[in-house]
Amino acid sequence: FVLVPTGANRVRHPQLLSGLAGSDAQAGDYTMEGTVNGAGAALSWAAEKWGIANVTAQLDGWLRRAETPPIFLNSIGGLGSPFWRPGPEPAIVGDGEPWQHMVAVAESILFLLQANLDAMQAAGLTINRIQVSGGLANSDALCRRLADLTGCAVYRPTETEATARGAAWLAAGRPSFWPEPEPGSTFVPQDNAGLKERYGSFLSHLTSDR
Repeated sequence: FVLVPTGANRVRHPQLLSGLAGSDAQAGDYTMEGTVNGAGAALSWAAEKWGIANVTAQLDGWLRRAETPPIFLNSIGGLGSPFWRPGPEPAIVGDGEPWQHMVAVAESILFLLQANLDAMQAAGLTINRIQVSGGLANSDALCRRLADLTGCAVYRPTETEATARGAAWLAAGRPSFWPEPEPGSTFVPQDNAGLKERYGSFLSHLTSDR
């Protein structure tokens, strides 16, 4: 999912979620959220379909090798925001070997994230930095592609398990200063016309069944 803090202002968009992250007697802290159903579930589905083992260990190498991978129509679990519909049948568009199909699945996760970021920017939010967490955040190549696609600097903390860190912060009484034990990694966007072209094609195919 994608979560953007909006402070004391509750920003609304008909295709996105907004909610209260926390509050006290004086004010509330709001967020805007986009959902991606086919992330880890899509990689697991694809690994089983094409009989590929150890996907996470090999994903970085595949991403570095693939120059023009096919496109994966990622409707695993149905399309979340900003589409909110079942979507087409999951399918590969284009040719490639099974490992290239896995690259297409990984890129499709980024494309779904970008679709949410597009909607958030349409709602008036300014996004110029992204912080990633979770298992897929450990892929350098995927973080670089995310930076290239979004045009934002992507920051990966040394502790990528955000839930545990958030629980510790709450247990500490929500301090205003909560430093990291050591700095993480930052991925700076670079020109990647092919990736952006595939994103456009992904959106066209994904919405053609309407």
